Amino acid sequence: RPKLIEDFEKTTKATVKGDASQRIRSLFELEDGDLLAAKRIRQELEDQGSLNGLNFWLDELLTRKSKEFEPVALAVVTRAEQGQVSFETLFWVSDIYLRPQVSNSLRNQFLTTVVARTQPANFVAEPAPQVAHDLLTKVLPFIQQSTPELYDQALNHSFAMRASLNESQLASDTRIKRLKESVNPVADLKSE
Repeated sequence: RPKLIEDFEKTTKATVKGDASQRIRSLFELEDGDLLAAKRIRQELEDQGSLNGLNFWLDELLTRKSKEFEPVALAVVTRAEQGQVSFETLFWVSDIYLRPQVSNSLRNQFLTTVVARTQPANFVAEPAPQVAHDLLTKVLPFIQQSTPELYDQALNHSFAMRASLNESQLASDTRIKRLKESVNPVADLKSE
C-alpha cells in the first residue's frame, strides 16, 4: 500500500512538471491571470524548469499590455545573462524583445546579453551551436540600430562563429561521408 502511494506521488509530481506550460497557459484564462501566470513563469525561471511556452507567455503578457510583462521579460534576460536560458529559447523569444512596443532599455539589455553570450571565448571547448549564430545574425540589424557601440563587437562574434561552424560542419560532413562509405560503420564509430 505505501508503495502505491509513493508511485502516485511520483506520477503526480512528474505530471505537474511536465505540464508547466499548459498550467501557465491556463492561468491566463483566470481573473487576474496575467499576475498568476507571471508569478508561475518567474518560479519556472527560478527552478530552471521548462521554458517551452515562454514565447507564448511573453506574447500573451505583451498583448494584454500587462504591467507584468516588463518584470518577467527582464527576469528572462537576467537568467540569460547567467547562461540559464538556452540559445534556442533566446532565438524563439527574440521577436518579442524586438517589437516596437518593448521599452528601449529592455530591448537594449536583451541585445547586450546576446552579444555577451555569443563571445568567441564562450565557445573554446566546443564550437558555437548553429542556433547561437542564427540568433546573432537575426539581431545584428537591431544591434546596429539600438546599440551601435556593440555592433562591431557583434559582427566580429558573428564572423568567428561562422568560421567555427564551417570547420565543424566540414568535419561533420567528412565524418558522415566516411561512415556512409565504410564497410563496417558501427566498428568505425566505436573506434572514434
